[in-house]
Amino acid sequence: MTVVGARLAGRFDVRARLRELPGYVELRALDLESDTEVSLWCLEPGLHGMVARDTLLGEIDRLRALQHKGLRRLLAIGEDGASLWAVYPLAQAGPEPRAGHVMPAEQVVAWVGAVAAALDVAHVAGWSHGRLLPNDVSLLRGNLVVGGVGLWHDVEPGPAAQAWRALEQFIAPEVRDGAPPTPAADAWSLAMCAASFLVGAPDGGRDPEAAVAERHPALARALAAGWVRDVERRCSVRDLALRIADAAKQPARAAAVPNVAEAATSGKLRVVSMRPGGERAPTPEPDPDPDPDPDPEETGRRAKIRPIAETVGRGFATAPGALGYMAPPRAANETKPRRSAMPWIVGGALVAAIAAAVVIVVVVTGRSGTGTGTGTGTGTGSAAVVYDAAVDTALARACTSEMATVGAVCVDRYEWPGEGRLPQTGISLDEARRSCEGRQLRLCTLAELQAACAGPDGGAWPYGPSFERGACNVGTRGMIGKAGGFERCVSAAGVHDVAGNVAEWVADGTIAGCSAVDGGDGRCDAAPRPAPAAGARFADVGFRCCGDR
Repeated sequence: MTVVGARLAGRFDVRARLRELPGYVELRALDLESDTEVSLWCLEPGLHGMVARDTLLGEIDRLRALQHKGLRRLLAIGEDGASLWAVYPLAQAGPEPRAGHVMPAEQVVAWVGAVAAALDVAHVAGWSHGRLLPNDVSLLRGNLVVGGVGLWHDVEPGPAAQAWRALEQFIAPEVRDGAPPTPAADAWSLAMCAASFLVGAPDGGRDPEAAVAERHPALARALAAGWVRDVERRCSVRDLALRIADAAKQPARAAAVPNVAEAATSGKLRVVSMRPGGERAPTPEPDPDPDPDPDPEETGRRAKIRPIAETVGRGFATAPGALGYMAPPRAANETKPRRSAMPWIVGGALVAAIAAAVVIVVVVTGRSGTGTGTGTGTGTGSAAVVYDAAVDTALARACTSEMATVGAVCVDRYEWPGEGRLPQTGISLDEARRSCEGRQLRLCTLAELQAACAGPDGGAWPYGPSFERGACNVGTRGMIGKAGGFERCVSAAGVHDVAGNVAEWVADGTIAGCSAVDGGDGRCDAAPRPAPAAGARFADVGFRCCGDR
């Protein structure tokens, strides 16, 4: 077993053991040749026979030529004794199903669409994955990227069946029986991944088809095209993505992938080659249970569906509402939602009333010359000292209803753009600043965010003195959710999600807090991430604004 501190193949210094997965172990290592940290996959010995090993090593140039934002690019491959190793760019673990955690249907649609777009590019180039699992999908520079394409061709059936035994539900029946991977196998795996997200079962569940049918009948009918056991009748991955997007009634927004736009708009979805030899499979028969009375509006929407790959082409899930990753930045001059003038009218009236009361009291006190006072005054008519605090409070700008009072500062209660909406991410520090300035506010300081998190009692976490799993959207490497979605994740100051969901830009250019995807626990006094390069954008970093009262 490779240990931390070891040097592999005379080239890689192993720095951390990231994950142990079926068929391989993922390590974080320093590549001494490029002086770069990389992800090093040590493939399980015995998976590749000599012929398969020679074939894989001989195909490295073709595999490295696979370049797409949705594909985790294979940088190198080599041997170390009985083991093979593969090198990929270092990435974060992507969203994975967890026991009991059910992902909303619209998030499943976005995940499947991004992965399908990447796999389709590989299929066009002649490569398939063959054993796609949810943990083969990672986050790299804001994109969901698929790793492992091309690695599992011609593996030994016995060792492969043993390696993937615990997760064999994700593997197409023909591949389990020893057939080589094909695009059809990837369609099966993609459908099973979607099912595992929908039912909250990391292993796919014992009967995912029945479980999905019970909870999401429309999605079950769409996924059935990927679960067809007759390989010749199984749909392609991009057909599957369009089917479930349509079933979930979520527009599939996308950018160009070869031939996809024409197929999507014409309704002639391509059936990829399902045979190892490469010949075209016959077109599947029409849906035996078509909608007898289609909605004209829905029919028109389907005609305009664009290929779902655009969410990968511009940074995963730029479509609003798709997992919250890389939401398109708002322009600095974009019209902002109007804020109600009522709080200001009420606040102004309150200020005027208190100021008038202060004047009356000052006059009366001045006439008597015997005011007792409660501050540092001596009760000899120095009324200005007596009422300094009251006057300062009354004349201060009142926090509006969407902001909480934290000491002398107003803080957005929710991550921008507000309650019940996915936080805006994929935005640079300067863009976040301009957005706040457009509201006559500013980015919060680290101290202000930490105070908003800890509340007046100085709690270690917003909900109390000790960590509670599930209270905030942290510690799971899960999905970014809508602001305010975790009801218990609110501090005594009334600020929501200041621990987790998305990390947040700070006025000094650092990044405060943790996010749903980085594995942090959301402690209020956690050190910020260092300031990144100018213009940097992150899929899990958003912002909220502050204002001086």
